[in-house]
Amino acid sequence: YLSFLGVGQDPAFCGIIIHCADNSFKCHVFHCSPSCVQLCKNIEVACKLRYQKCLDAHPQAAKQVETTKSYGAQIKSLVGSFWFGNKQLV
Repeated sequence: YLSFLGVGQDPAFCGIIIHCADNSFKCHVFHCSPSCVQLCKNIEVACKLRYQKCLDAHPQAAKQVETTKSYGAQIKSLVGSFWFGNKQLV
């Protein structure tokens, strides 16, 4: 899942860090002309839609997620519950 998404000091560059199923991380850097801002906004919207789709498809797992956790921690817990049962990863 997406762990980090950001635009650099030069708005033509953005980067993402993805936490993979094998517990490794992969980094990708993009260059867009004139700006990566719209690309980042589109990725953010896509991630939020995918997260909502997971919540809608698995309402029991969504109830287990604590409301006090950050958005990233909620996603990690939700994905972890699908792959590893009901163990809490965070």
